[in-house]
Amino acid sequence: MRVTIHQPEFIPWLGFFHKASLADMLVVLDDAQFRKNYFQNRNRIRTAEGSVWVTVPVTRNLGTPINEVRIAAEGNPRWADRIENAVALAYRRAPHFESVQGGFVGCLRGAGETLVSLNIPLLRWMLEQFGLSKKVVLSSSLGTEARGSQRILDIGGFTEHAHEPQTQKQCAGGGENLKLGKSKIHFLEHSQFACPIVATAAKRLC
Repeated sequence: MRVTIHQPEFIPWLGFFHKASLADMLVVLDDAQFRKNYFQNRNRIRTAEGSVWVTVPVTRNLGTPINEVRIAAEGNPRWADRIENAVALAYRRAPHFESVQGGFVGCLRGAGETLVSLNIPLLRWMLEQFGLSKKVVLSSSLGTEARGSQRILDIGGFTEHAHEPQTQKQCAGGGENLKLGKSKIHFLEHSQFACPIVATAAKRLC
C-alpha cells in the first residue's frame, strides 16, 4: 500500500493532489504543531491585481497542535464572508465556477470552532472534485506519540526486522523505497531506514 502524509492546509495546492493521486491512503497530520504564517490557515489566490492572501483568523498558543487551533470567529464574525467574496471576485468568470462555488462555500459555512473542522472537510471535498477516491486517515487516530523519523515509520506502516538491529527498518509490504519531496529528505535520519530514500519533485499541473 502506498501512503502519503501531509498536514491539513487551507486550500491545498495542485501539487498536493498529484501526490495524493499516486497513493492509496492519505494520512492527514492533524496533530503536528501549528506553524504561524504558513498555509495551514491561509493561502494565495490569483486576482486581476496579482496574488493576494485569504486568511482564516485563528487563536493559538505557542506549540499548539493543529487540531487544537481554534477559528477566531468572535473577533472576526465575517471571516467566511470575506473569503467567499474574495474568491468569487477573482474566479467568477472562470469555467465551471458556478458548479463548485456551492460546495466551497458550504465547507466555509459548515466549519465549527476548530481549524481542522474547516480544512479536513474542505480537503475531502476537493479530493472528490478531482475524482480522487482515497482513504483519509487522521494521524491523531493512529495512537503514535513518536517524533521525527520514527513518526514517519509508525504512521507509514513501516515494520522492523526482528533479527536486525533496532535502527534498521524496512518498508512495509516489501516496498523498495521511501519517496519524499526534495525539501523533506534532509530531515530524516537515513540510518533508520533499510530501504533507499528517494527525493522526488512535485509535478506541475498548470
